[in-house]
Amino acid sequence: MLVRPGQRVVAGEPLALLDSADLELQVRSTEAALAAAQAELDQLLAGPRSEEADIARGQLAVAQAALDQAEAQRDRLSQP
Repeated sequence: MLVRPGQRVVAGEPLALLDSADLELQVRSTEAALAAAQAELDQLLAGPRSEEADIARGQLAVAQAALDQAEAQRDRLSQP
């Protein structure tokens, strides 16, 4: 507060100042979150990198091998 209750003031004279530190921190935090979301969107729109595709292919091959092994074991146990 720049004036006390009952004090005379002139038109246009500021009566109080707001502490905007918390609001500035919130704005900066929100700007950082927005930048992170934009970067994530840009990466998704750019598509997968070749390394990511290679990893996915490798994981698919491992899963297929595990399925083949499970089916073979099932077939061996099902035979009389």
